[in-house]
Amino acid sequence: MPSNTEPHLPKTQRRKTFFEKVKNLIDKGTDPLVAARLFIDIIDKMIIDLLGMRHKIVTEIVAPHKEEMGLPAHDEQREEDVLAKIEKRSRYSKFPVGEAVRIYRVVIDTSTESQIRTGHHKVPVPLAAQTAR
Repeated sequence: MPSNTEPHLPKTQRRKTFFEKVKNLIDKGTDPLVAARLFIDIIDKMIIDLLGMRHKIVTEIVAPHKEEMGLPAHDEQREEDVLAKIEKRSRYSKFPVGEAVRIYRVVIDTSTESQIRTGHHKVPVPLAAQTAR
């Protein structure tokens, strides 16, 4: 199964290598759509696995700590910091900034809701209820 993890290479070369693997399959006669979808499926699995790891950290470490410290589930400053990092990273990755922020607002809302469901009883201000910034 193809892998994009070649730790001995700089990050930019790993990304190029991953993309090049798709191109190599096409060069060897694989239908372009089949080759692209193969790698898209791998990327989608990686995204879900990473979101699962994030969720586990939020529910098993962050939520209990916030509850113990009497902190609310929603941390506006942390949200702003995360979104600023996402904007910067999306520019670097050539991913549309607005779409990255929109996706990450859902991730943040999900994390906040998960904190509440795991017993973190402070009610947050849901992003969906806030006006567009």
